[in-house]
Amino acid sequence: LESRQLTLEGELSAARQGLADATSRFESQLSAATKQNETLQTELGEVQAQLAALQTQAAAHARELELVREERDQMAIELRSKTSALTVAEERCGRQASDMEQVKAQI
Repeated sequence: LESRQLTLEGELSAARQGLADATSRFESQLSAATKQNETLQTELGEVQAQLAALQTQAAAHARELELVREERDQMAIELRSKTSALTVAEERCGRQASDMEQVKAQI
């Protein structure tokens, strides 16, 4: 009986040591995973900040592009107006030239 008790105590001691070793490995792995998680969280924060800056920049560029389009449209309207005025002026000059030719012919 005493021999059996010694055997069981030895097995219990070995089991306790195995549990202590496994717990130590687990805690070490958990610590490493926690550190890695913290690093990844930091990197994620940096990436999110960069993304926010790029989104702000993209919004500014989009607004600038819209302003350029509005300016282009306004210039197109002005160009059509000036082209129309030029056409009217050319027609008037043509009539005046014709009138001058008639006056010359009469003289």
